[in-house]
Amino acid sequence: MAKRVSFWSAEIEKPERLSFTDCKLRPEWFLGSDPSKFQFLNITWEPRTIQQGAKFVREQDRPDSPYALLALVYRRLATNAEENQRFEDASRFRYAAHNASRLGEWHGFAFWKLNWWYWVLSGYGERVLRAATILALIWIVFALLYTMSGVGFARWDPRPSSKEQSEILKPDKHGASLKFARALTYSLEVMAFQKPTPTPASTAARVLVPIEGILGALQAALLALAVRRKISRSA
Repeated sequence: MAKRVSFWSAEIEKPERLSFTDCKLRPEWFLGSDPSKFQFLNITWEPRTIQQGAKFVREQDRPDSPYALLALVYRRLATNAEENQRFEDASRFRYAAHNASRLGEWHGFAFWKLNWWYWVLSGYGERVLRAATILALIWIVFALLYTMSGVGFARWDPRPSSKEQSEILKPDKHGASLKFARALTYSLEVMAFQKPTPTPASTAARVLVPIEGILGALQAALLALAVRRKISRSA
């Protein structure tokens, strides 16, 4: 068996008639062609990193960006797998396509771009465990912050029944931090938009609570997307 194959610039009039059966293939071998209509039967895709694929592209003396070319072929292979109901392959190829695009910019560290955060937080919506782990981290980190000195929650909520009482009963403007056990439940309630008590009293608490609400909601949505894709692949 040949160690390398290249379909670069291959002109195939009827790609739906080209089939590969019971063999090992590498995605980068299909660079320069459109494998979205090829037939793949009982194929073993050799485990390759994006960097290994990029090295293969450079060895072909291609002037184009190797990562952009890899992203294109991965997307086409993902389309093929999706149309033929090979959903696990489609997921892997979609992930690889996103990763190749990410690695093509600033060596994969373009943290100011949404695609980078999409990768970190949920693996492009393909990694359930990663999305769940990040959601748990948000919960724990904010719970710890709520126990810190200076992050105060109101210790009392005066409800004056007269003008005279309103001049005497003042709201708690400084508050106190929460015990860890309460902070855990409080953090969960914030992420669930339950408006828990006690209310934030200090400036730090008034800033942290809405931030957690936003981050928790976004991460929960990413987790739901990853779970939905996982279920659709196994259905």
